[in-house]
Amino acid sequence: MKNYTLPVVIGVGVGGLVVGVLVILVGSALFLTARQSTPDVEAPRPQPVANMVADRPITAETPHIEPEDETLRTRVRELEAETTRLQGELTKARAEAETGKTEHQRVQGRLAEAEAELARLRQPVAGPTVPISFGQWGELKELKDTDWKDVGSALQTMVPLLPAFGAAMRENKEPDPKLVKQMQDNNFKLVKVAVALKGKLPSHAKTVNGEYTHPVTLVNLLHAQLAAAGMPLTDAQKQRLTELGEEYEKRWAALQAGYDDSTLELRKLVDEVELKQWFVDEMFKVTTPEQKAVAVDPSVEGVISLDLYSPGLMLVQHIHPRRETEREKLKVAAKEGLAKELKVERALLDGIEFAFDDWLNACAPEPRTEAEINLLHTREVMRAGRAGVELLAHVVQALSGNAEAIAAARKLNMVAVPQLQAP
Repeated sequence: MKNYTLPVVIGVGVGGLVVGVLVILVGSALFLTARQSTPDVEAPRPQPVANMVADRPITAETPHIEPEDETLRTRVRELEAETTRLQGELTKARAEAETGKTEHQRVQGRLAEAEAELARLRQPVAGPTVPISFGQWGELKELKDTDWKDVGSALQTMVPLLPAFGAAMRENKEPDPKLVKQMQDNNFKLVKVAVALKGKLPSHAKTVNGEYTHPVTLVNLLHAQLAAAGMPLTDAQKQRLTELGEEYEKRWAALQAGYDDSTLELRKLVDEVELKQWFVDEMFKVTTPEQKAVAVDPSVEGVISLDLYSPGLMLVQHIHPRRETEREKLKVAAKEGLAKELKVERALLDGIEFAFDDWLNACAPEPRTEAEINLLHTREVMRAGRAGVELLAHVVQALSGNAEAIAAARKLNMVAVPQLQAP
């Protein structure tokens, strides 16, 4: 048992020493007296070692208190070792749990990707579509199945060659055979499109050029060619062309609703080509000047058989050029030809001389050289066609009572184009 002393100031000399000794003795007496008078109090029970470890893990900073009992000291050392081991395992388990969480997230993400891909693959495979469509034509299989990329490439090859053909026709010469072969090879791809569409698109033309010049065909030809040229239509342009197509459909339906059994076939044909020309004019207002130059060379624009976007192509098998050196001969030739077609006497047609004069004046033929006369322009033929409709209307009136001749006149669908050949 150690004696606790109160702090004192050690005096100087013997007196100071005596005082120090007395203080020590008095302190000891006080301590013994206090100890003897302290009532019995139960010593605090030691806390379980496990709880102590849990509350305050043993670390390098934890003060080491060595128990006096050897058994306890041994147990403490065992528990310290066990605690260290368990803390290591806990750290390892936490690391493994974090790794497992990361792996779980990776697998979960991959599973989500696989499920999404599986759902996509289970969806019905979307078939080909028509690049630009309107009305009911977007569902037309023949348009969907067309290889528009191949067609666009063919157009892009052909268009630059067409001026050379025009020059040869103007000079009344045969074009270069190699050029002809190149044109034929590529034109075959366009013919395939037209043939596939035969009877699938409405037209009063008697050849597949009627389907070829339908707006839904032309607008997709343009779309394909400009894509091949690296100058594709913008979304805004495609939207506007779709709107024009819808307008064409409305106008077409209105025209058909106005026809009956007495309607001239020539009128239907001319109405169609005029409506298609309206669409083509509007179509090229949507494109930029640069885009239009890619599709149509200015030197052959509107020339039938050389302008691949001209609706005049639908009239190729409906044109009957009448070539004479004098206007009067043109009128006579028209009367004779019509009398033969209707199987009536020419004298009957002489009775409506004014109608033939009006027809010739409306056509307004200008003298041309033999080379120039080979190039027919769509607007020229359209003008002759509309004049022909007016002429036939007068003829039908003059044929009153001749049902057979009237029926024949209503079925006529040839456009007589008067041409004055320069001497």
